[in-house]
Amino acid sequence: MSRRSADQIAIIFQQLGTIRTAVSALQLTEENHLATLRGRQTVDDDEALHMSFKRLAEDITDMEEVLAGIGEAAGDIAKL
Repeated sequence: MSRRSADQIAIIFQQLGTIRTAVSALQLTEENHLATLRGRQTVDDDEALHMSFKRLAEDITDMEEVLAGIGEAAGDIAKL
């Protein structure tokens, strides 16, 4: 791959980091919001919310791993 491809991979990694930060901020906001609604919430609601954010974090990690694999296969980044 070209230098341009390596730069694009770096940009995508950076964007994934930004997305991870934004998702974490949203999770904190939602958890704080749920704390104010305790009278209406159930354990299932809490668990569903937790699992949704856990899945998002795992999906971001999966994308990072796939992107690293692309970079390694193309010789743009060192094998991890």
